Amino acid sequence: MTGLLSLLTDTIDESGLIAAAGLDVHEWEPEVEAAGLRSSGVVVAPHIASASHATRLQMCVMAAENPTAAIGGERPPNLFNGDVWDRTTG
Repeated sequence: MTGLLSLLTDTIDESGLIAAAGLDVHEWEPEVEAAGLRSSGVVVAPHIASASHATRLQMCVMAAENPTAAIGGERPPNLFNGDVWDRTTG
């Protein structure tokens, strides 16, 4: 299995990435390059894993809880980079 996690500032050749590993979220979504559709290991599914009512509701709750906590001076409950929070608020 091959994986790649990139930053928003990274520049990546999308067609090369599709050929090598597949791609979940890409620049021109929902449009997909033809090369991506021809790749042997590609499954095209538009984020259906999060499409249940319960999951989407929880996503909304989390999206509200995190900034509400931060504005109130509390540590947001779903931090990806908690070390940054600790350095800037500690």
